[in-house]
Amino acid sequence: MVGKDDEGNGLVRRLVPLFLALLLVGGIMYLVRSWGNEPAQQVVEQAKEAMAKVSLPGGVDLSVPEGSFNFKLAQFLADAKDKALPRTFVFDHLNFESASTKITPESEQTLKDLTAILKAYPAVNVRLEGHTDSAGAHEANKMLSQNRADAIRATLVANGVDAKRLETTGWGEEKPIASNDSEEGRAKNRRLEMTVLSK
Repeated sequence: MVGKDDEGNGLVRRLVPLFLALLLVGGIMYLVRSWGNEPAQQVVEQAKEAMAKVSLPGGVDLSVPEGSFNFKLAQFLADAKDKALPRTFVFDHLNFESASTKITPESEQTLKDLTAILKAYPAVNVRLEGHTDSAGAHEANKMLSQNRADAIRATLVANGVDAKRLETTGWGEEKPIASNDSEEGRAKNRRLEMTVLSK
């Protein structure tokens, strides 16, 4: 004969696994939502970056992230006393879609600001240099890095920068700045640089 207490305990024993399963499903849904929001969080974080005003010859004023590629480049070009050349700058706020030469929408402002800077200093000649990590075939990496440098050059030319002022080189994986043994290192090696050759 089963008593009421035994029936209650049986019910509890059957509900505990169900409750645990619901907790697990809820936890997974929370993680999936969190992962889905990472790009949005990154955009918010980028929006919080301190912005700096950069005044260019010809009366053009830009608002760029303080300490960014374009900020450092504009400061260097404005400093007539600093004549140490060549000078290399590593792009930031510039990303490509995976295995592609297409820049992400968030990167467009970087190129707009760079175009304005180069137009304001018409004597400046530069070399755009593409780099990759060591993942993939050497020749494919070299071609991708060259194509990305060429894509940036084409964008600058399309927006009014004289093509004669812009050289390109693709180094592929040949010039790493970090170890390719970690994702962090590989991310640093996937980069585009700009070397100022004359100013």
